[in-house]
Amino acid sequence: MRIFYIAFLTGISFMIQAAPIQSGNFYTNTFCDRFDGKKNINLKDGSRVDCQTDSHVIEIENAYKWDAALGRTLYNATVSGKKGGVVLIMKNPNSDKRYLDKLVKVTRKYKVYVWVIYNNGEIKGIR
Repeated sequence: MRIFYIAFLTGISFMIQAAPIQSGNFYTNTFCDRFDGKKNINLKDGSRVDCQTDSHVIEIENAYKWDAALGRTLYNATVSGKKGGVVLIMKNPNSDKRYLDKLVKVTRKYKVYVWVIYNNGEIKGIR
């Protein structure tokens, strides 16, 4: 029993070290800083954009909220005249992949750019 308990605690410790939980601001700051974007911009109609670059309005959201982020970026792109983009926060890359797959499938039709950002701040362009 004691060996099981030590193995259990070691496993939890490893999981915490491998995937630290970050705040929402961490992802917005990391992404916007890398792409020289402006954070938390209000559009003319009062809609808020997480990150705005010279060419894109970008929503940054947890993977399971992919559909809400897509809807907001489509609306914000229409209002702003810029291209839409979504950054999915991949806190659990293995289980979050199903949300990414759904988002990519829809964005092919609507020409929305997709990035992912991981807990360590790594960013990858997907589409």
